[in-house]
Amino acid sequence: PLVFCAFFIVLCCLSAFCYTALFLTSLILFSYIFVTLLFFFFFLRIRRPPRSTLSSSSAASDVYKRQGIHMPVWDDTAGVWVGNKAAEGGEPLPSPLWIFGYGSLTWKTEFEFGECFDGWVEGWGRRFWQGSTDHRGTPEAPGRVVTCLPEHELRELEEAGPEVYKVHGRCYRVEEEHVPAVLDNLDFREKGGYTRAVVTVRRCNGEPVSALLYTANSANPGFLGPAPLGEIAFQLARCHGPSGPNVEYLRFLSQYMRRVDGYTEQEDSQGEKLFLIEQLIDQELTQHPGQASTSTEYQTP
Repeated sequence: PLVFCAFFIVLCCLSAFCYTALFLTSLILFSYIFVTLLFFFFFLRIRRPPRSTLSSSSAASDVYKRQGIHMPVWDDTAGVWVGNKAAEGGEPLPSPLWIFGYGSLTWKTEFEFGECFDGWVEGWGRRFWQGSTDHRGTPEAPGRVVTCLPEHELRELEEAGPEVYKVHGRCYRVEEEHVPAVLDNLDFREKGGYTRAVVTVRRCNGEPVSALLYTANSANPGFLGPAPLGEIAFQLARCHGPSGPNVEYLRFLSQYMRRVDGYTEQEDSQGEKLFLIEQLIDQELTQHPGQASTSTEYQTP
């Protein structure tokens, strides 16, 4: 009996040891798989390609139909509209032609213009919600650039926004003889999901001007939409495209906005959050130096 009891005790100890070892091995294995899945989920969120599935959806098509626009065909590989030009809007072009720039057009025009002024558009908001595969990113790692959306779209997409939606930017008047060339230039430049729209721009004295604006609405296949500010900063700090580093785009836009009369940090913090994203990028680059580079200050036209 003693031998049998001893054998039984040894057998129980060995079984307990085996079960413990099996449990610990399984725990380690499942922990490794869980951490790996979390990493790839986060990695793919940052580097996800534009959501091309929208290009064939009826919901996306309906958005364009409501605006009186036939939705163009999307090139999934390049991440731009087929034909390499922006979608035409449903409204006639202003005459004389004024162009309202709220992103790179505030510092990089690349077209002939006769007059320009700093103004604002009410009822619209600027957000870093559009993917860029042709300027500040690639199809494999799209960058983020700003789009200007009407208030009703913004209120549907963001949980909390400013009481009054307003976009500050720069407005350019194009001489009649230059209109065809300028439109060709801008349509090609804004081929990455943008559509023509006509808005009312206010001068500093309140005088209204009808102007052309390029908007990337929430139904275009390159639309990335809202994201945590830290994720946006992470993406801007690391993406790079044919037009240069993504972070350079933000730097130049922030520099311009700091020069605009009437645009305050309080207004920025309630809506666009350009300065806050820039601060988060500075923190990111301080912790990981050498991740991005910027150019020198631009010359305001």
